[in-house]
Formats: sequence, C-alpha cells, structure tokens
Amino acid sequence: MLPERHLSADGYDLNLVLNYLTHFWTIQALLPLLKHSNQARILLVGALPFVINHAKVSLPDFDAPATSKYNAMTVTAQATAARVLLTLALSERLTATNVTINIFHPGYVPDSNFGAGGSWVSRLAGRILGESFSRKNSPIGAWLATAPELTHTSGHFYDDRLRQVPLSKQYTRSKANDLWRLSSQY
Repeated sequence: MLPERHLSADGYDLNLVLNYLTHFWTIQALLPLLKHSNQARILLVGALPFVINHAKVSLPDFDAPATSKYNAMTVTAQATAARVLLTLALSERLTATNVTINIFHPGYVPDSNFGAGGSWVSRLAGRILGESFSRKNSPIGAWLATAPELTHTSGHFYDDRLRQVPLSKQYTRSKANDLWRLSSQY
C-alpha cells in the first residue's frame, strides 16, 4: 500500500493497479492457457474475514481525479473488495470449464512488507492485527491449490484456518458483473 497517490505511466492510481488491476490483467492473459489444462485453480489473496465482510463494498474509481484528499487505505480497501467481486464474477464465467477461482486470507505472514510505505502506526497496527487475529504461516494457499476435494469448488472465500467464510450480502452478482464490465475497459 502506497501512502500517497502515485500514478502509473498510463495515469492509473498505483494502489488500484498493484492491488487489483494486475490481478485482472494477469488472469485475462493466462485464462486461455488455463482453460486448456486438465484442471486449473486461480487463487487470490484477500484479507482478514472481518475486514472483507465489514468493509464498504463499492466499485473502485479508476479515473478518480487527483485531489489533495487521498486516502490510500480507502483505495486499497476498494481494491481488496474488487478482488472478492472478481472471484464471484469469474467463478460464474468459468462454470462450464475446468478452471476454478477462490480467494483466501493467507494468515499472518511475518516477512510481509504490508504497510512498509506507511507510518509506524499503520505498520504496528498491521502487525498487532496480524499476530492477534491470524494463524502464522497458514498452509491455506497450498491446501487450496492441491486438495483433491476442491477440484470443482469455485467462488468462495476461505480463512487462514481452512474454513469457508460466507460473504456479506454487500458482495452481489450485480456488483461483480458491474466490476467485470468496468475492468474490461482497462
């Protein structure tokens, strides 16, 4: 998360590019290859279930004008919600394929540089939240990538303890489809 607004060469907010659009673009580029494999799994990293389910779910504003009031946390939260919506949108579009997509909270990753560009308060808060509410070095990613029982499981959110977490009602198919249309323009 970049604490201040920085723009890419194309004029996009780098927090949105790094935390959402790169995911969308990479998946789009690899999808033809993935569809030709016997079984493929797309995994996206989310956040703490509390954060996912209590954040305001709104579509990111890719063309937001530069203003003096920039809130990196808000933009990053929108990007995180967008990854959840992308999971829903893609799971629907991939129903008739051998490709699945899920999103998960990775647990506490001690060597993560999350918030490295932020204030010492945000770094400390991130560490306290991570250590207090997450399992350290959770095997969730490996489990989602390899568990035979998940071969056809798609469109779900998992916590760091290998449990499926219901999403709040804010994550609607309508918002997911709106995000898909919006993202496809970039």
